[in-house]
Amino acid sequence: YTFLMEDDSYIHFEFQTTDKGSLDLRRFRAYEALLSHQTNKDVETYVIYSNGITTPMTSLKTGFNNYRVKTVTLADKNVNEIFDVIKEKLNKGTEITKQEVIALAFTPIMGGSMSKQEKIIKAIRMTMTIDKEYRYDVQSILYAFANKFLEGKELEDVKEELKMTELGKSLIKEGREEGREEGKKKKAIETAQEAINMG
Repeated sequence: YTFLMEDDSYIHFEFQTTDKGSLDLRRFRAYEALLSHQTNKDVETYVIYSNGITTPMTSLKTGFNNYRVKTVTLADKNVNEIFDVIKEKLNKGTEITKQEVIALAFTPIMGGSMSKQEKIIKAIRMTMTIDKEYRYDVQSILYAFANKFLEGKELEDVKEELKMTELGKSLIKEGREEGREEGKKKKAIETAQEAINMG
């Protein structure tokens, strides 16, 4: 997952449920180098760890170079505290900080008794009540987490929840447009085949 930032650089997100040390870092470095080469832009890689991984490798010395990534490990952070603080601020009409909104994006990898699906759905619902310009980005990251960690009915339930958001409406519109384009292509191929058969 990559995001083009305001400074015209890319942030590349990797979601990891395991820690393979230098093998992972070599793979991340290859992705980063290829993206940078293709786009002629700088790239920074953030590696987001789940499953209680707390001390992964962050750098790899290779020849003259020292490759580094930024890691995010939040297994020791209680997700309930994040939700409670934001809920209380919403009830009181107090301003919610940018950091608190961004924290919602990472609730799926925080500790707590809720399942990943419950965390994602609750975070999506909270973003819908927050009037912030980066709400769309937070929902995109939550969607990325859902695709990485969920499957079957759990993933479908998250997608249903997202349909009510700006991100969901955008994805549905994009899907319809792609469907129309595919329909046009299919019709053109059928027409060409009919013309060939007639000739």
